[in-house]
Order: sequence, then C-alpha cells, then structure tokens
Amino acid sequence: MKMNRGYSQRGAFLVLVAFLLPLIMAMLGFVVDFGNVYWHKSVLQNCADASALGGAKAGDVGKAFNKGKADGMADKLLAVNKRYDSKKKSYQYLGSKNDPKNTHYYVVTLTENVPMFFLKYFGYKEMEIEASCNVKIHKTGSGGFPLFDNLITFSKRLYVVNSDDKTFKGNIIHTEKDVVTDVAGYYEYYQDGHREEMARDKARLHTPDGSIWPNDSSYYKNEYAVGLDAPQNKELREYIEGLRKDTPQTPMVNTQTVTTDMLKQSVTYIYDNDPNKRRVSEINIDKDFDKNPNNTHVLIITDGAVNLKFNSDVTSKLFIINLSSEQFAISGGGKVHATIYAPNTVSIVWNVNNLEFYGSIAAPNIELQGSKGSFIHESPNISGGAVSSNSSMSLADDADIEW
Repeated sequence: MKMNRGYSQRGAFLVLVAFLLPLIMAMLGFVVDFGNVYWHKSVLQNCADASALGGAKAGDVGKAFNKGKADGMADKLLAVNKRYDSKKKSYQYLGSKNDPKNTHYYVVTLTENVPMFFLKYFGYKEMEIEASCNVKIHKTGSGGFPLFDNLITFSKRLYVVNSDDKTFKGNIIHTEKDVVTDVAGYYEYYQDGHREEMARDKARLHTPDGSIWPNDSSYYKNEYAVGLDAPQNKELREYIEGLRKDTPQTPMVNTQTVTTDMLKQSVTYIYDNDPNKRRVSEINIDKDFDKNPNNTHVLIITDGAVNLKFNSDVTSKLFIINLSSEQFAISGGGKVHATIYAPNTVSIVWNVNNLEFYGSIAAPNIELQGSKGSFIHESPNISGGAVSSNSSMSLADDADIEW
C-alpha cells in the first residue's frame, strides 16, 4: 500500500509541535514570572531608596542622630511610594569601620512576596525578594552653622599680645579682604615710660605643632561672614530669631548681673525694652553649673556693654549670643567650653589669665590680651533640632559599614 508523503510530514510536524508546545509555554511562563519579579524588585528598590534618603535626612538633626524621627519618616515614605504589599524588614543606624567618629549609615531593608503565575503549578506559589539602601551620613561641621567650624573668625581686626605665651589649634579666618592683624610678643618697659616690642616674638601665633599663623591670602575666606544679616548666616539668623520668639524675656534692671543659676536654663534671653537702654554690667560664671559635656546652654543679650567673668570651669557647652554694638569684655580663668558670637560689637576684649578655651569666637574686632592661654577649636552643639546638622549624604555600598 502506498502512503501519502504529505500526510506523513504533517503528522511529524504535529508530533513536534505537541512536543515543543509545553516547552514553549514553560519558557513563556518563566519569562512572565521572572519579568514580574524583576518589575517588583525595581519598584521595591525605589521604595527603599526613598525611605532611606528621607529617613536619614529627618534623623540628622542636632548632634545626635534621631533614629525615631528617621524611622517615622521612612515608614511614611514607604506607605506613599509602595505599589504592592511591601514590608519593612529592618531600619538600622550603623557605624563606619574607617571613620567611626564622623561617619554613620542609615540602612533600610524591605521585603516583598511576589506571587508566581506559572511556577505555582510546580509548587512555587511566591518568591521573596529583598531590596536594601545604605545612606552614608558624614558629619562635616558644627551642627548646622559653618561659621563656627573655625576657631576664630573676624572681619576687621585681630590683635594679639604676648603671642609667645599663647597657643592656637584651629582655623583663624578673616572674612573681608582688607583687615588688620597686629600680633605682638613681649614688650620691654623702660624707666622713661616708653616700651619696645621684642622683635624675636613679632607676628607669630604659635600652634602646638610649632607652626605659626601668617597674614596671607590663604586665610581670607569670603564663604564665611560675621554679620548676622549676611546671606551666609541665613540659617543662624533664623535659629536666633526662633529662640528669641520662643523664649520668655528676662527683663533688665540697672547693674544687671546674670548668674549661673539663670544659665541653668536651656535658653536665657535678656532683653532691654526700656528706651533708656539699661545695661548688663556682669555675667558671673562662678561655678560649673552643668557638668554634662553633651548639654548646651544659650545666653542671648541684645543691648549694653557686657563684662563676662569666668571664675569657674564650664564643662557643658555655653553659646553666648551678644547682639549689642558696645564693647564685650571677657576676663577670668579656668577651662571653658563656649561659642562666643558678637556680630555687632565694637570689639571683643579678651583679658584672661591662663584660660583653656575650647570653642569658637566670631566678631568683627577681636583683641586677645592677657597672659598665658590656649585656644582649641571645638564644634558646638547648638542646632537644638531647629536645623539639620552640617552633614553630607550619599548612597553607599556595604564595604565600610560596621554590621
């Protein structure tokens, strides 16, 4: 019997199709399922990135990272951005292997169970996926106000006597190009009353490593400004305005004396609304009123000639904001942690005896008189939650994270 060749070929083709069709369907099923997983993974990664960046920004306020605020913001952003049933696996605030003092990481890890369309017939009903984002938080400054990243910042004149008995560790910056710097060593006095400077000590500010501070162009930094109204100090101005608005005013009286009992408050605001402008005559620091070095106390004075006397150590950080245009005199001794900001004063006159100063000084004119002393820069903790700290943020891999 003779077979029809065309029917034979069609039959073979049908057999081949019958054999390949399940494979093709399986391949299509894999493509659909894994394409769906890839899409969900992409969406989940975007959620992790948004939550990590937003959380890091919300938590980076003041000196200490506020993980509660960070986690709360991360939760809010996750709820807004997620398209599927994404779930939090962990929010972590971790340290750095190489720079534990200045660098930390806020890490958000999210998970999701993606349903399978084809693989469920093979027993795989869903696939768990995970997305993680690391935000590197690197502290670069003073907690929001770059002006106080410097030891001394002046705009008009710096005058230093007995420079051979003083040491400086920190940036000394002038914010305007044409300034006057008078740095003198010891003076010899003669019987007729005149004096002559000993030439060997002239024009030197000594640092612990033996270097000196010259007056050259490298110390002119116009990215800083002393004046409170300057654009560079916008956040500082808003911070001070906020404190003045929210803090009860302490009325001034004649020969007003500010004592350490008053300074125990987080903020003390001395305001003179009398048209005769009574004056603060003294700020007497006669005891170490707060021995917690992590605490900050703020004193704001708006008017009058101020005489500040350090008769005791100051362990906590004291931020003195003197907005008066009159002279600001500072005397005493001890070991003091303070930030002194006097943008309007005619001059800060520093006449102390063997005082160890840790902090920052900013004013138009600064006169460092007195005998022995040391000046060491210390960044203040003065943001008080009002502004973000001075940090840089970027996405990072796992290499430097201290898990």
